[in-house]
This record gives sequence, structure tokens and C-alpha cells, in this order.
Amino acid sequence: MTADKFDADLLNEFTCDFFKASNGKAENYECTAEDLVVKHLPQDEIAYSGTEKLTHYTWVFNIFVFLQIVNLINARKIELGEFNVFKDFFNNFLFLGILAITTVFQLVIIEIGGMATKCAPLTMNQNLCCIGLGATSLLWGFLLKFLPLGWFQCI
Repeated sequence: MTADKFDADLLNEFTCDFFKASNGKAENYECTAEDLVVKHLPQDEIAYSGTEKLTHYTWVFNIFVFLQIVNLINARKIELGEFNVFKDFFNNFLFLGILAITTVFQLVIIEIGGMATKCAPLTMNQNLCCIGLGATSLLWGFLLKFLPLGWFQCI
């Protein structure tokens, strides 16, 4: 069926018949808009409680942001022979403040953003896993420092 042949009345009739059959209503019961919308939610669930897909996307988003935050630390030392990105780490309070604010803001977005940010709240362990996966950027940055610079001259 194409979009121009869409019949909204037929869809409403089918939905109403499904509602009546699943809720034991009589054939002559007249469905309301509330019946068709609210009653189809899973029982004992709030309207925006999060799905597996939403949780998955939240994980991906959270890991991506923490990869970027940790990459800020990697970007502090880019000269040849500078392997320790944590050398003089606590000397730049502006940098530390930006890291802290970004991290806290990200966690707030995830935890209370809800429908506005299309994120599902994660547990403490899930957030720690995301931070740990983001921290793998440190290992990747360290390993890249051992590659010859000539490999990157064309970039």
C-alpha cells in the first residue's frame, strides 16, 4: 500500500478492535483516544521509561563523549618524546576545571536529560564502564607515540 492510499479510519478501526479484544470489551464498546494511546503502554511502566534501543544509544553517546574528554588529556603532550601526558597535570587549573565541568555536565545530561536529550539514565556501574571505555583513548594515544612520524606525513 502506498502513502497516498493510507486510510486512517481503517487503522483506527483495527486498533480499536485490537484494544477491545485484548481488554475484554464488548463489540459495541466505543473506543476513546485515551484507550488507543495510553492503554497500549506496557503495564506498570511510565510513558518514557527507556527501551533497550534507547539504552544502547545512550551507551554509545556516553562512550563517545568520554573518549573526547580523555582525548583532551592526550592532546596536552604532542611533541616527540613526550610520553607522559600526566606530567604537570595539576598545574593548569583552568584545564582541570573545564574537564570537571564537562564530565559533570555529561553525567547530568545522561541522568536527568530524559526525553529532551533522548537519553536513558544509566546506573553507576554503567557510567563507570563508559568512563573506562573512554579511558582506552589514553592507551591508544600512548601506542601512537611509538609509531614513526614519517607514516603520518601524507596526512
